[in-house]
Amino acid sequence: METWYIKKADKVGLLKKVFNIITVQNIDNNKIIILPFENGKEIPLSVQERIAMKISRLMLDKQNQNIVLAQNIEESAFKETLMKENCKVLDGRWLFKYLMPIIINYVAEKQKMELEKNEVAVMTNDNSENNLKMFVDIASKIKMLNIITSDIDKFKPLEDYLIENYGIIIRVTNNRKKALTKSNIIINLDFAEEDFNKYSIPSNGVVVSIPYKLNIKSKRFNGININYYNLDLPELIKENFNKFANLNEFDYNTLFESTIYAKRTYDVIHKELKDMNIMHLIGNNGKIEESEYKQCENK
Repeated sequence: METWYIKKADKVGLLKKVFNIITVQNIDNNKIIILPFENGKEIPLSVQERIAMKISRLMLDKQNQNIVLAQNIEESAFKETLMKENCKVLDGRWLFKYLMPIIINYVAEKQKMELEKNEVAVMTNDNSENNLKMFVDIASKIKMLNIITSDIDKFKPLEDYLIENYGIIIRVTNNRKKALTKSNIIINLDFAEEDFNKYSIPSNGVVVSIPYKLNIKSKRFNGININYYNLDLPELIKENFNKFANLNEFDYNTLFESTIYAKRTYDVIHKELKDMNIMHLIGNNGKIEESEYKQCENK
């Protein structure tokens, strides 16, 4: 799996600026792409699209090549064009999903609540093998796992498997009024915002939205709305990143995601993440503070 790390140039020479020349540096099995963009300078949409198309054409095997953009690349047309050309632009969201067991434990610790006393709801219509294994992992450690889905039949085998093999009872439901009422942690795995907001949300619950920044429309909701995270990466991993990228320009989470992103089994991914810790979680207004978790300790 090859990753292309794309950043802006510190300074752009006249020749590169006029002819939109990108610089390609090969590092190990990866590439650094330096764009003829300078911070603070407005880039015409046509130039953004043209350079994105050029990069897309250079990627001969898009199935096995990923892109990580520096955080200061805010040119929307550039990113959108890459995605339209079927380039895989990593953003930390793939990794976010597999951090679910760690995040549940992190929230429980912040609320000073024993993990096995937590009731967790996962809103999903995806019964992929990796997801099912993750649900088994989560269900084995908490009081109750609720699967909220529009296709209950999809998850019936999981329900039967857990009770027959482990004596673990889970709840699979689509009741919009009652499905989430007892859950202190609610994880939106793949519901669209419109569908999510059709459900009654506990006023003091903790909501984690994996795929996007979620706007909770319930006027009663006074809990925590989490939409991203920051990993506390070991120093050795940070040192390895220094070989090929300026860490100040890239998101740590996405850099780490790029090292493990692949179609792997849940067991392999879980092994990669077992020693990872969350530095802090992020809400719509930034870092979630300690006091906010305490406000949601008791419903």
